[in-house]
Amino acid sequence: MAGGNHSSVTEFVLLGFTDLQELLFGIFLLMYITTLVGNLGMIVLIRTNSQLHVPMYFFLSHLSFLDICCSSSIAPKFLSGLLAERNVISFNGCITQFFFFVVLGTTEAILLAVMAYDRYVAIHEPLHYLVAMPRGVCVQLVVGSYAAGSLNALVHTSGLLRLSFCGPNLINHFYCEMPPLLLLSCSDTRLNKVVMVTCVGFIITISVLAIVASYASILLTIWSIRSAEGRHKAFSTCTSHLMAVALFYGSAAFLYFHPFSRRTEDQGKTASIFYTLVTPMLNPFVYSLRNKEVRSTLSRAMNKVFPCAYSHRSHSNQTKAVLLGFSDQGDVQAALFLVFLVIYVVTLLGNLGMLIRLDAQIHTAMYFFLSSLSFLDICYSSSITPRLLADVLAERKVISYSACLTQFYFYMVFSATECCLLAVMAYDRYVAICRPLLYAISMSSRVCALLVAGSFLATIHTGLALQLSFCGPNIINHFYCEGPRHAISCTDPTINEMMMFVVVGFNLFVTNLTILIAYTYILATILRMGAAGKHKAFSTCASHLTALTLFCGSAVSVYSCPSSRHSQDLDKVASVFTVLTPMLNPLIYSLRNKEVKDTLGRAMERKRRIIECVGFGRDL
Repeated sequence: MAGGNHSSVTEFVLLGFTDLQELLFGIFLLMYITTLVGNLGMIVLIRTNSQLHVPMYFFLSHLSFLDICCSSSIAPKFLSGLLAERNVISFNGCITQFFFFVVLGTTEAILLAVMAYDRYVAIHEPLHYLVAMPRGVCVQLVVGSYAAGSLNALVHTSGLLRLSFCGPNLINHFYCEMPPLLLLSCSDTRLNKVVMVTCVGFIITISVLAIVASYASILLTIWSIRSAEGRHKAFSTCTSHLMAVALFYGSAAFLYFHPFSRRTEDQGKTASIFYTLVTPMLNPFVYSLRNKEVRSTLSRAMNKVFPCAYSHRSHSNQTKAVLLGFSDQGDVQAALFLVFLVIYVVTLLGNLGMLIRLDAQIHTAMYFFLSSLSFLDICYSSSITPRLLADVLAERKVISYSACLTQFYFYMVFSATECCLLAVMAYDRYVAICRPLLYAISMSSRVCALLVAGSFLATIHTGLALQLSFCGPNIINHFYCEGPRHAISCTDPTINEMMMFVVVGFNLFVTNLTILIAYTYILATILRMGAAGKHKAFSTCASHLTALTLFCGSAVSVYSCPSSRHSQDLDKVASVFTVLTPMLNPLIYSLRNKEVKDTLGRAMERKRRIIECVGFGRDL
């Protein structure tokens, strides 16, 4: 309406998530607490340690501050809404929440580009780094980021205030965001949509171009460094920032660049979870676990706070280990780097594609488990591959004792969880084929969520590894920290090896027994069907069986042989499947699954039509 806002709506109802509210409250409360503790800890570490008073950590402290504020603008209201019977927010409260969310989100997008420029200066001109990035310049860049974020928020908020809201007032989201608000307006929202896409597109394009240009120059500089150790050091300072950029821009692009008429609201809510809660939680871990200065500062702080706890740790003379990896030849290392980089990129793209369920026809229990498998594959691969890529470029592949245990812990968590999830997926196929009429009831969303949550098992291997002492040698003939590396311990590792074989054997036995029983019943049911029914039933199981064979086959080859008899080189070759399997799983499920192929085909067709419409509009 040209006359301004004439809204009869004084409050909105946030529908949020209607299922499993108690479980979601526990999960998101834990995520929010982790976000606050992790980011506040990062700020305190940076402010209290003089070694971290450099531009890189100045920007990182502001990134942590933004993550706290961005999460706090959403999470408290979201958590209270999960426990409320009717989650109501006033009109003014909704506009205020939207304003601060846009300010913080835009500022973070620009700050990530500023941090890329900082890495460019540090690597390209290391001798002039402190001259090129003095305190005054850093403050100006941060203030400019906040100013740009505030200006962007004012544009969108003023655009919302000119709209009228006559009813209904139900927002199918868990916070006040632009797209669902535009759907509720009784005014013409075309201008708002154009401004939103233009502003978001401009900010993301400029920021991404700055990041790409910075990293293109960084990559050229790294390849010109003659020392492999120098290349490794330069590359390792960038990996944390690249992971943060991928998390932030990936979720933001999905959230804002889908056509309004074709973007399901459930997908928008799922993407917003990553954007508002998951990314702020992960950023401090990304920067602390992969940053030597932050890890050493944290270690010294923990020693001061808990001196008694640290005095009772394992009596190890060795604080670092050397991962031999594959080869020391420069040409071979460059080829391996490119191969594993391509594998990792394909893994991320393939599994992220499976996570983004674009069609309501694949919102079933089977695809819920498949999306959980894709999430695990991303985490499973990310616990190994980034470190592997950095080490391939290094002359001496050194990893600290604490980082080695951390990598080992997450590797065991994700692999054990994936093993259990594959058994759960076999049970799902059993219910779908043997009890099809009861499938929707037996595999409700609550049951599916509980099965997935139950698959995330804790592991005792890391606790046992902490009891070992490492006195030397410290050379690990592998490309990551894995269980059978007890050989470098100067303590008797018999108990650890026995527990490893018992626990891994028990996990494999129970899960494989579950799978065997499920497929025995499935086979018996299929044999009683007609030819068309047999083909349809078997085709739904073929992808799962292929993924199962890859995962269990590589696990058995690594762990079934006693360490005194199995060749370490063969072990490394078998362990390469830990990198390959996450890449192959989305290809297996997409190429052998009719619903996924049809959904992909429809998505490609929609994209083709949009491109044709845009081209037709330009011709006019």
